[in-house]
Formats: sequence, C-alpha cells, structure tokens
Amino acid sequence: INECDERKGTSDVNRQLIRSNFCADHTVFVSSWLRQLLQQQGLSCRNSSVIRNGSDTRIFQSENYRPWRRESPLKIVTHHWAGHWMKGFEIYQRLDQLLDQCDFRNQYSFTYIGNLPDGFTFRNTNTMTPRYGEELAEAIQINHVYLTASKNEPGGNHQNEGALLGLPVLYLSSGCLPEYCTGFGVAFDETDFEEKLLEMSKSYEAWLPRMKSYPNTAEKMCKEYLNLFEVMLNRRDKYLDDRRYLKRPLERIGALLGLR
Repeated sequence: INECDERKGTSDVNRQLIRSNFCADHTVFVSSWLRQLLQQQGLSCRNSSVIRNGSDTRIFQSENYRPWRRESPLKIVTHHWAGHWMKGFEIYQRLDQLLDQCDFRNQYSFTYIGNLPDGFTFRNTNTMTPRYGEELAEAIQINHVYLTASKNEPGGNHQNEGALLGLPVLYLSSGCLPEYCTGFGVAFDETDFEEKLLEMSKSYEAWLPRMKSYPNTAEKMCKEYLNLFEVMLNRRDKYLDDRRYLKRPLERIGALLGLR
C-alpha cells in the first residue's frame, strides 16, 4: 500500500484500500506512518510489514557530488513529476518570494525540476521540465541541498534520489518524510521554514559525511521483498489455514459493507 486520501485531498482511496485488503494474506506498507494512519481508520494490520521505497544507486550515487564551498549562493533543488499543490508548493512559493530580497538572493538559489500546478509560475526560481534517469541525476547533483515540502507523503522516492546523490535534505515534518530523512538533514514545519533553512546553511558541512550511508536504496528494498516472499512461501500452509478460518467472518463483514 503506497497511497492514501490524505496525500491529495481525495475521499475514497482509504475506504477502497481497507475493503480490498480483506483478501490479503500479508500487507506491505511503504512507511510506518501510512500503516498507522490506515490502521486507525480500520485496516487490519494483523499480517503486515513496512518496506520503505528505495532508489537505484546505479543512477543515483554521490561520487560526482560537488559540495558547497561557501563562495557562492547555496543552491537548493527539488523535483516532482506531479504538479499537485500538496507536493509542497506552499513552501516552494514562499522560498521563491524570499528570493525577491536582494540579500536573500545573494545567499540562496532555488531550482524546481518537474511539472507545476496549472496556472502557477515562479518569479525567481530556475525551472526545468521533468527528467528521469541519468539526466535527472545530473540536474539534481549540480545543486547543494535537496528540499522536500511534500505533505502527507506516503513513501515517495524523490527524497531518496536527492539524498543518494549526496545532497543533505531539508524536509517537511509530515507523512513519511521524518521516517525516511531523520539523520540526513534538517526538519522543518510550516512555521519555521526560514529558521531551519538558516540552520541547514550553518550546519551544512556536518551532514556531508552522513549522506554516504543513506539507507533507502533499491537493492535494500528488493532484498526485503525477496525475503518476505520466501517467508510467505515457507508459511503457505498456515496462510491457507488462516483463509479457511477467516472465510466465514469475512463473508459476514462483507455483507455488512455491501460487498459482493
């Protein structure tokens, strides 16, 4: 499970996930935050685990990262394929407006890679069309700090890609982001963004050695899925017994929910 209503302001995704999950032998969530959220709304987590998303280190690797030397503005970057407002545009717009100030512009620059909300434009931000693969990695890595202000993120990959490229992460304390980013950058909320941006610029060098140990890689993710599949195959008979045991109660629950 890698989605929820809280992600984009929808109203029917959680209900569909909870209903469809009745037939699952085991459920994988892409973050503990998402598992707790849906569990509080009635999804059974009896047989479940959390496997975080990971990015491909054959593409997203830190070897070519060039650290900030404090001789030029600190270059901040983010990227999103979807141009949904909750991807973080409240903060990205605030940063863009701060760049109106000459003193601020002498200290920072901001690049946005990806699609924008319909009708939305930046005034002071460098914008690039969506990219992927090595072209995306190169566009991100010429910057110094990765920013994500995505709200209620279930378990995205954008923060993984920035961190694996060597960029310390400035991240909104929302959704899965603390789970994915703690120890690899500075957290902020809607009230203290400017303060935490300054903190990042002051502590920047302290984060650099940590980035090489960022854990959310595709290799780690795939090993965890493979291990889960092997465990489930070894427990196949138990899963079949559980299905027989649960069949009649589930039929009663389905009838109450109007399931066919």
